[in-house]
Amino acid sequence: APDLTEAEKAALGFADRFATNHLAIDDAFMDGMRQHYSEPEIVELCMLCAFCTGMGRFATVYAAVEDLPESYRDLAEKTAPWAAEHTEQVVVPM
Repeated sequence: APDLTEAEKAALGFADRFATNHLAIDDAFMDGMRQHYSEPEIVELCMLCAFCTGMGRFATVYAAVEDLPESYRDLAEKTAPWAAEHTEQVVVPM
């Protein structure tokens, strides 16, 4: 998104890798994060990503889908929340 700062883009990139390919978060990637964030800020972001990813998996195990948009409710379809077939957005108030 063009309106995001470089720091925000880095945080989103971290969250995306954390959720989809955590083994790709190597020293070089972390060095890039440190250009924008302090170590405590990175730890906080990592904890938030762990919480959100873990809660998503917890909800999947218990099939907690009744409050989700329609395209997320089909339990027969194995998909990820970021998959292209989802047209609705899920917004979680913080």
